[in-house]
Amino acid sequence: MKIGEYIKSIRESKGMGLRELARRSGISSSHLSNVESGLRDNPKLDTLKKIALGLNHPLEDLLVYAGTLEDNLYYDVEKLKYILESLPSEYRKDFMEKIDLMADVYRAKRDRDKKIDPLN
Repeated sequence: MKIGEYIKSIRESKGMGLRELARRSGISSSHLSNVESGLRDNPKLDTLKKIALGLNHPLEDLLVYAGTLEDNLYYDVEKLKYILESLPSEYRKDFMEKIDLMADVYRAKRDRDKKIDPLN
């Protein structure tokens, strides 16, 4: 299933018309129609964000169907930003501390592995 078909199936499963999604997302109904019909095969990240908000649906899910959620720093940063924005403020600091700790562990492992040279 392509991203446009997937968006349409979500919208219809929620009993939402195209105009309603347009109103909720701030995207014109003609643009949404083009996305759903496949005329706009690779919607921009900003468009997918607005659609996700309009559908009250996880952005990551749309990114997977769009084929843009991959090992790419830009999308990783956007995903983290989306997650952080969805957390209550009292949990953000704890979340960031855990990310910092995990990054430190991976950097230490990487540095340790670099020092092991089987040819020496």
